[in-house]
Amino acid sequence: MKKVAIYCRVSTMEQAEHGYSIGEQIDKLKKYCEIHDYTIYHEYVDAGFSGAKLDRPNMQQLISDAKKHRFEAVIVYKLDRLSRNLQNALYLIKDVFKSNDISFVSMSENIDLSTASGELNFNMFASFAEFERANIRDRMAMGAYARAKAGKCAGPSRTPFGYDYDDGILRINPVTGPIVKEIFDMYLDGLSLAKILIRLNDGGFVGKVRPWRLSTIYTIIRTKTYAGFIKYHDEYFKGLHQPIISSDDFDEVQRQIKIRQDEAYKKTNSTRPFQSKYMLSGLLRCGKCGQRLTIIQYGKTDKKDKTYKNKKYQCVGKQGSYKKRTGRILNPERCESPNYDLFDLEDEILTTLEKLKLDKLKINEEPSQNDLIVSRAETEIKDTEEKLKKIVDLYLNDNIDISIYSQKKNEYDLKLANLQATLKETKHTEKPLKKDEAIKMLTDLSDIRKISYEKQADLVKQLINKIVVNPDELSVFWNF
Repeated sequence: MKKVAIYCRVSTMEQAEHGYSIGEQIDKLKKYCEIHDYTIYHEYVDAGFSGAKLDRPNMQQLISDAKKHRFEAVIVYKLDRLSRNLQNALYLIKDVFKSNDISFVSMSENIDLSTASGELNFNMFASFAEFERANIRDRMAMGAYARAKAGKCAGPSRTPFGYDYDDGILRINPVTGPIVKEIFDMYLDGLSLAKILIRLNDGGFVGKVRPWRLSTIYTIIRTKTYAGFIKYHDEYFKGLHQPIISSDDFDEVQRQIKIRQDEAYKKTNSTRPFQSKYMLSGLLRCGKCGQRLTIIQYGKTDKKDKTYKNKKYQCVGKQGSYKKRTGRILNPERCESPNYDLFDLEDEILTTLEKLKLDKLKINEEPSQNDLIVSRAETEIKDTEEKLKKIVDLYLNDNIDISIYSQKKNEYDLKLANLQATLKETKHTEKPLKKDEAIKMLTDLSDIRKISYEKQADLVKQLINKIVVNPDELSVFWNF
């Protein structure tokens, strides 16, 4: 005879409004078991508990016993007795019951996973559930678009620095709003981002919990919300909020940004991600601390042309002034990685491409950046799921109290959600370059050493995503 568990639940409000009494549920489930010649292992009953969450005493006991394979099936009168939250119900059925070879029966919905028709009904139910979630996402997107078109902010989490959120309307914060205005004014007065940052941090970074960063200031002066607009994807709409700066000032700041970038490129040997001068610009990362490598030059040989004898790549983590400009004062230790000769690094990368050209079969063996991200995410998901199982077991065995359990469970749930989102996004993100395209690019080259420097740089940036530099080796992450 098949050994089954029956689960019943009712909240006080449900019993009052709909008559879902525990006694009636148990009576109907027992009759069902008699008809099918099932033996009831245990009656799991949660009386007076909401179905919104799984944190119910007998539900947790049911989950624990299921993982210990103490019964072969779980039977409920109606699916919402298991959970009113669809995601929780699907989690229990798929991740707890099915993964432990336990079938599931819901009398009212005619779902019985031990039969082909029951499996079909469940799959249809799950598909409709996914369809409804997709509809909800679409409705949310339409709602967000409508709010933006009406000039309202999408939500509190989208509130930019300098404003407060008030039921969709942005209100200028009396403390941080003037700081935003000051940032725009300082930039229009000719101050560089680095000098603006030093002034803000010297003033105690008012309104922020940590020091200012260059990237934060750059984001502010590029954000059109401060000129009275609301952004939705690539569209801008007139906002209902009061602007902190005028549209003319905002446009002038954008013009100044472009002018300064162009002048910096022409007058200095600074390399920019939007206009890279060197072959490996933007690709190099320090193997010791993970920071980017930047060019340093010295030993000027021609004052008129401003050419330098020595060109080195240096980790920005070694530069004390960099730490001050970026506000990274919490870690005063400088990176101890050596400087790397520009020409040596470029030569080594060209040699790597030459070897790849000679043995194109290696292209199919090289892991892409996407593959590495997926592999790391899958490993972390597995580790986090194990930790989650351990914390649940500790709680069920009364080794930790509910507060610690809830804190750790929320922490692991959030980490899992982020990892799974990363995994899904990465798996659905097309690689910048297909492997056969990479093979063709290398095949079409007669001699990589004989093409122009600009073409070499273009080829490197098409084929390579990132290069991690250590004193004894280079690790190349490909785009294919």
